[in-house]
Amino acid sequence: MLVVEDEPLIELDLHQALSSAGASVLAATSLKDALELIACADIAAAVLDVNLGSSDCLTACAALQRRGIPFMFYTGYTKAYVHDAWPDAPSIGKPANLDDVVRTVLTLIAHDTPNIPSVGAGHERRKGPVEPHVD
Repeated sequence: MLVVEDEPLIELDLHQALSSAGASVLAATSLKDALELIACADIAAAVLDVNLGSSDCLTACAALQRRGIPFMFYTGYTKAYVHDAWPDAPSIGKPANLDDVVRTVLTLIAHDTPNIPSVGAGHERRKGPVEPHVD
């Protein structure tokens, strides 16, 4: 499980909620870090903030799609342009009950639904635990 969030307290809350649900969680606080993890880590799904400081998550979404990894948005930008680029990606507006985020992630992982970006016929799913990233 990958969390891409530039706000440390929000990332910590997401990490704790997803870990409590049994996920092994990797975290990236920048687009650069996210792309490195997406390229090499075994990731089952991802939770992305739209705004990552001076960049957005569009490049990360494209990289996730290429790897067949489903993703969702957890963002304060409910009308963001990324929703136009990825209209089928689930999106939960901040602030929200983190149980809703966990349920959405479980749905991403459990269902091979064509309406969810990068998941469906012809796409390989990345499943299983992920070891923590150590700098």
